[in-house]
Amino acid sequence: MNYNALIEKIMPEVDSGSEQPIMIYRDIHGDWHGDFTQNQYGDEFDWVEEIQDPFAVTITGEDMSRGSFPYVYDRILNERLRAEYENGFFQDADPAQLNAIMNMFEENMGEFSSEVTDYLTTLERPLAAVYDMTLISLKSSDPDLDYDHDKVGYFVDAIEAEVEERLNNRKKRDISDNQENTITFNDNGKEITVNPDDYTILQSQQIHHRLITLSENPKTEHRYMVCEYWETPRGVNKHMESGITNDYLEALEKYTGKVHYLVSCSISERDTSKRMAKPPTQQELYEQAVADDKFYLRDDGQIEQLYYNPDGYGGKGQYVSDNYSYQDILDAATQADGSVKKFFEHFYGVSKQYLIDNDGGNEFKAEESRFYGDKHDLMGCTEETASHLVEFARAKEKVMEVIKEPGVFEYGGYHFKPYRQFRKNEVDKQLDTDSRPWKKDVQYAMRNMSTDFVLGLSTYEWKRAGTSYSHESFYKASGNNEADIFKCIENELLYAPGENELFLYNESPYKSKFKKASLSERIESGKEKVRETDKNKVQTGKQKSKNKGVDIDG
Repeated sequence: MNYNALIEKIMPEVDSGSEQPIMIYRDIHGDWHGDFTQNQYGDEFDWVEEIQDPFAVTITGEDMSRGSFPYVYDRILNERLRAEYENGFFQDADPAQLNAIMNMFEENMGEFSSEVTDYLTTLERPLAAVYDMTLISLKSSDPDLDYDHDKVGYFVDAIEAEVEERLNNRKKRDISDNQENTITFNDNGKEITVNPDDYTILQSQQIHHRLITLSENPKTEHRYMVCEYWETPRGVNKHMESGITNDYLEALEKYTGKVHYLVSCSISERDTSKRMAKPPTQQELYEQAVADDKFYLRDDGQIEQLYYNPDGYGGKGQYVSDNYSYQDILDAATQADGSVKKFFEHFYGVSKQYLIDNDGGNEFKAEESRFYGDKHDLMGCTEETASHLVEFARAKEKVMEVIKEPGVFEYGGYHFKPYRQFRKNEVDKQLDTDSRPWKKDVQYAMRNMSTDFVLGLSTYEWKRAGTSYSHESFYKASGNNEADIFKCIENELLYAPGENELFLYNESPYKSKFKKASLSERIESGKEKVRETDKNKVQTGKQKSKNKGVDIDG
């Protein structure tokens, strides 16, 4: 039964406040069950220990506080999400983000539409699915909050959009894409075409780069489908037909037979190949670790995404270089609706692509050396990479706007704008009698100066590679501006040019010349005004108000 039918089944127990324990679990087919775990004597049934659902939860009708259908629906779904959170394995997940999502669901389940919650109940790992659906972080900087309450609305909207697209089964794809995603089976001489997206995976087994699946669609004539998949370097599934049938045992036989065959082949390869029998070398481990998309961020706002395609150039392999701009990243972030997958897919249609074929030439060898080097800025089409790309694009967009303003100049790979001169209270008095040029001696500014090793503009050994600095050249680049403090456009920090380095300047709070009245002084002043007003009322024959204080119109 589906999840809604399950809730309907247990509602009588909820309404009566029953104390009988009920186990809520999913079977291998994805069907929901809610069964009593004890007999009338309180003894547990033997089948309870055989349940293989790691996220099964046990409740009683009394636990549900005689709640309504929606309350019980949300409560049990939250219990299952909590069980997945505590017992599931989340590869490469941010624990803080995962914890924030879990707490957000427990307090805001009602914010999601029934379409979203119904969809989540069809998934084996709903919490893991939600984690992968959006880039929006719910982590809060406030230690007293379990999640960022201000972002809940954005998070809910992103999940709604992603689920809507999944439920529509990619209706926006054109006909050719739909045709490419279909599989044609031969059933006793009759060709039958099906779409794998219409089937729900019941079981799967990964063997090396092959994925064997047993799927079900109860709405079709051929209810069960067995398929073998493998992925291309761009993550696109290719498939090999294995069979469709309306008999579950027959489908299971096909599924286990395919798994057995691939396992046998793997064992044979292992036993006959010395290379396979040996543990992987450090070089092999290194190659496996770096075999992912590399990202290079350019100063001009361009991004290069580099990956290896082993199927390219007639199977000999090739490197693919996709190039796009910071504006393309901003467009992707807007159109992705929080989906990491859609974010990266956006670049396939807008990037300028260059192919470096494995033709034995020096160009391919140079590209291979670059790919396996450590000069990339980001690696992998992950949520973290997407977040960094958006951050880079927004910063670059801001820079590109600001550098058009009057007075902005470039120096050492950064852009600066005159900010202001020193105030009198910011400069050490000894400068008044110092014979040296005072603009070079900003280190005398009172405890506001520090070295910025990241900016790295100096004459010392730690200077940033490829840069040079001097007090004269900096002011020359500024157009000999008379400012003492300059603002960096890229990082929005303040700097003051010294003789041997560009100092980071920590601006001290500006103190007003006018002293503000203390709280006690303001209270006393208020009382004096009241006394004066009351005195005037008596003189003019007005009745003194006992409760409302001053008569503003009097």
